[in-house]
Amino acid sequence: RLTGVMDIVLPHLPPGSYVLDMFTVNADGYASAAVTVLTFSKDYPWYLTWPAAVLYLLLVILFIWFMVQQLTKLNVKRKLQELVLQQKLQEERNRISSELHDNVGSQLTNIIAQLDYVEGAMHQHKQHIALQKINGLQLKARTAMNQLRESSWALKDDEVSLGDFTFKLHRYAAELFDDETGIRFNLDNCVNEPIELSPWQAVNLLRAIQEGFQNIQKHAFATEVQLLFTDSNEFLYIQLSDNGKGFDTTKLVNTAGHGLTNMHQRIAEMGGNFQVITKPGKGTRILMSYKL
Repeated sequence: RLTGVMDIVLPHLPPGSYVLDMFTVNADGYASAAVTVLTFSKDYPWYLTWPAAVLYLLLVILFIWFMVQQLTKLNVKRKLQELVLQQKLQEERNRISSELHDNVGSQLTNIIAQLDYVEGAMHQHKQHIALQKINGLQLKARTAMNQLRESSWALKDDEVSLGDFTFKLHRYAAELFDDETGIRFNLDNCVNEPIELSPWQAVNLLRAIQEGFQNIQKHAFATEVQLLFTDSNEFLYIQLSDNGKGFDTTKLVNTAGHGLTNMHQRIAEMGGNFQVITKPGKGTRILMSYKL
C-alpha cells in the first residue's frame, strides 16, 4: 500500500463538473482491484460569471447614459453660444446702423439742404456763390461715401482681424499724410497674439483714430506722426503721437477740442480708457486702451 500526498495538475481543464476514477499500480506493475472515484468541479473565474455580466451591462448602460448627457450638454452649450453670437452680431449691426444714421444720414441731409440753397442761388444768377457751395458739397459727399464704405467693410465679416484693421488705417493715413503735407507717418503693430475686433469695435476705433489724424493735420503743425499698437494682460493699447506744437488742455476750446471729445466718447462706449498727454511745444500723445 502506498501512502502520501499526491498532486494532480490539470492547467487547461475547462470549467465544469468532473469524475476521476483512480487505481494504484505498484513498482512491479500490479494494479489494485479497487477503484477510487473522485468527483470535483472547476468554477468559472469571477469575471465570467453571470453577476459579472450584469455588472458589465450596467457599466455599459451608465457609460452610454453619461455620453448622451455630455453630448446633450455640449449641444445645448453650442446652441447657446450660437445664440449669444447672433445676438452680439445683431447688436453690432444695430450700432453700425445707428452710426450710419447719425453720421452719414445727417451729412446727406445737410447736402440735400445745401443743394436746395445752390438751386436758389442759380435762380438768382449767383453762380459764383453756387460754385463755392458745390465744391464744399463734393467734399461732404466724398466723406459720406467713405464712411459708408468703411462701415460696410466692417460689417462684411463677423470679426475683423487687427492685421486687416491696421492695413486699412495705413492706407487711410497714406492718403491723408501725403508728400504735400510734409508729414511723415509710421505705423507699428507690436501685438504678439492674434486679435479679432467686432464690427462695432473696428468702426469705433477707426473713427476715433481718423479723428486724431484730422486733428493733427489741421492743428498740430507736426512733421512726424506715429501710431503704435501693443497688447498686454488681455488689453489692447493704442498710442497716437506727433511732434507738433502741443497745447494747454485747460484752454482747449477750438475744433480740436471737439475732436478729442468725440474720440473720448467713442473709446468710452467700448468700455476703454482715453488719455491725452501734451504741453505747448512738446507734441501730443493720445493713449487709448480697452480690454479684449
